Amino acid sequence: MYPISIFMIFPVRIIANVGDGGNEADIRLVEDLAKSYIKKPNCIVLLVISCETDFENQGAGRLVLKDPALRQRTIGVLTKVDRIEFGGSSKWLRMLRGEDQPLMHGWYCVKQRDLVQLQEGVTWEEAKSYETEYFQTTAPWADLGPSQRSRLGSQKLADRLGSILSNLVSQELPGIRKTVTAELNKVDQRLKDLAPPKISDPRRVVITLLRDFTKNLSKHIEGIPPMVNPADPTDTTSTGLLHSLNEEYERFRVKLHKTAPQFRPWTTTANVDSQKEQTMLDSAKQDDDAVGLGKTNSLHADEIMDLAKRSRTRELPGNYPFSVKERLILESVQQWSALAQECFTEVKDIVVKHIIRIVEEHFKGYSNGGLKEAVSKLTSEQIIKCAQATTKKIEGLFQSECSPYTQNDEFFIAYKTKMLTRYKIIHQELEGKSTLVTGLKGYDPNNSYSVNNNHSQWTYLNQAIAYLQNFGMTVKAEDFIALLPQHDMNPALDIMAEVRAYFQVAYKRFGDNVPKQIDADFVRGIDGSDGSDGLDVALMSMDLSTEKCMEYLQEPASVIRERTTLAGKKQRLEAAQLKLERYYRG
Repeated sequence: MYPISIFMIFPVRIIANVGDGGNEADIRLVEDLAKSYIKKPNCIVLLVISCETDFENQGAGRLVLKDPALRQRTIGVLTKVDRIEFGGSSKWLRMLRGEDQPLMHGWYCVKQRDLVQLQEGVTWEEAKSYETEYFQTTAPWADLGPSQRSRLGSQKLADRLGSILSNLVSQELPGIRKTVTAELNKVDQRLKDLAPPKISDPRRVVITLLRDFTKNLSKHIEGIPPMVNPADPTDTTSTGLLHSLNEEYERFRVKLHKTAPQFRPWTTTANVDSQKEQTMLDSAKQDDDAVGLGKTNSLHADEIMDLAKRSRTRELPGNYPFSVKERLILESVQQWSALAQECFTEVKDIVVKHIIRIVEEHFKGYSNGGLKEAVSKLTSEQIIKCAQATTKKIEGLFQSECSPYTQNDEFFIAYKTKMLTRYKIIHQELEGKSTLVTGLKGYDPNNSYSVNNNHSQWTYLNQAIAYLQNFGMTVKAEDFIALLPQHDMNPALDIMAEVRAYFQVAYKRFGDNVPKQIDADFVRGIDGSDGSDGLDVALMSMDLSTEKCMEYLQEPASVIRERTTLAGKKQRLEAAQLKLERYYRG
């Protein structure tokens, strides 16, 4: 529903020229402004044309008269009729009679006060009297018939405008009345929604809010099923806090595993191309896929042997100091502190973002009185306290890993034995014993011919295995590789196997302990589920006096402003509704 209005369009010289220093863009601005008004269906256009300038040169006429729909809502007004050049009145008279540029509501002629009359202070009533006298005594206006004379003078124009407006109002009044009623209903409903809450016990309300918040937070920390948020797949509030943390812990373990030693059980002088080298590395890692991805300890057997010999001091022949293994172990371990702190930083970011969203959601209507700010401050302090304690614990875990130690004897020895066997197999293959090694690795006691045609050789092997089994020793053909002649690289292979085995023990331990420490001291420490004073204790230490709680529960300023604005709008709509009812009754 558009409001009823009258828009006056003046001669082109007013909107088509700018003065010195003016902006020509203003011409387009004024024209666009005029178009925006006159396109409204309830707008009556008052087209003002000056008779001292040719009609064709006045853009206002072109703006309106080119649109047939606008002609139905336009009243033409001819001004400055006293300045028509001698003999030039005929074209204006044709317009007045509707013979040229016809309009639905026709054309009217007016004569306004000139500059001299304005300077002399001629009143509006005196001006109307002069205007009437002018049209009654001046040709060609005085010679017009009754129909045309009814269109001369400001009073006749005003009467016609009043009649048009009255008719338009009568047509539009039912729609206006309906619109006012609908708007009033909307305002009433919104005011009802924004009605101030009735609070009899503000302390109870605030304490309940705080307890509900900590309960909700504890649920997230304990773990809740993930939800789907299509708008933001990275939203940890939707994906589940623990799910996001577990993904980060997994990334941490992958990075940790990449620090594994990459020992090469062959000498630097061995003729090993890149493809064969990769095959050997794959053979060495087999069920340990992450090994070989990094660059840590990518040493060859002769390099480790040289390091061991140079490190020997008072040890007996064949013995090498533990410091050699310790040094190789620390090559990997020294990278763990940065990885652990990086993991903790990512975890903190996830947890903080998650908690901020919970606070925003839970206290979104309580920012004006400072409740949300107070909760955010205490929550931040609790997070910082837990983070500082956790950082120290993580550093302690790292420091403990800097001194090699384990009581996991069974796993350590088994893993070392496995790796030593693999290293020896690779070394023997590269030392020219590849045929025998391959045969032992691929030997099938049920199909001796599958290896080669020397049947008697494998018969002896079967007998040896059977004799050993009689002594209660379970062996495989592959185990006989260890009986191959010793060489000077055996100590290096033993060091490599022991360092690699210890890495496996320590990496698994550290990869578990760091996430466990973060969860225990940081994640669970925030809400106190680790047994410490959690956020609930901190929140209950707030000022919870009745006066302060009333302040906490203050409505947001935006709500108060909206309610005030709506109250004013309601008052205006009710006044309009009352006037409309009076109009209908009267």
